[in-house]
Amino acid sequence: MAARGRGSVNVAVILGVLLLCTLVAEAAVFNVGDRGGWSFNTNSWPTGKRFKAGDVLVFKYDATAHDVVAVSAAGYKACAKPAKGAKVYKSGADRITLARGTNYFICSIPGHCKSGMKILLHCRENQYFHTPFGLLALTPPLRRAYKTAPATPLPTTTAPHSQHFSSASSPTPSVWNYLSQKWMYLDVF
Repeated sequence: MAARGRGSVNVAVILGVLLLCTLVAEAAVFNVGDRGGWSFNTNSWPTGKRFKAGDVLVFKYDATAHDVVAVSAAGYKACAKPAKGAKVYKSGADRITLARGTNYFICSIPGHCKSGMKILLHCRENQYFHTPFGLLALTPPLRRAYKTAPATPLPTTTAPHSQHFSSASSPTPSVWNYLSQKWMYLDVF
């Protein structure tokens, strides 16, 4: 009988590790502009894509000719970077973690934003980081990678986020979805 109890604990521990591993793979990495990279007329690039908090945008561009600036809604509309506090990316291969709400990015080189070198993305809360067992309660909340005006909150509940990244090119369903639906009330301990 004792061996059977240890087996149950081992299965529970293995299951817990597998669940945590699937959470690591939840964030998606998106190459802005796909093969064309960050360039003119990329403002329609987000169409049809679904973004969530914690996803990563990769901006690939000629660093001698362009930059990326995270701006507020007003900065996006006016194609202007703020005088102070704006995060300007200039590497030519920038990785920016998305925050929940609307995220705005422009190229601040004169004339570029007005020629379509700007994007806005609506990011939903990352629902996969809600756990029935509170396993991620000890992880730090997701922090904005840049300063923007406060976004209007989505009508969802607030829960801790975790900041993990993978090299996936688009979001995919995970084992976590299945397991959280099937074993929501499993008593691990």
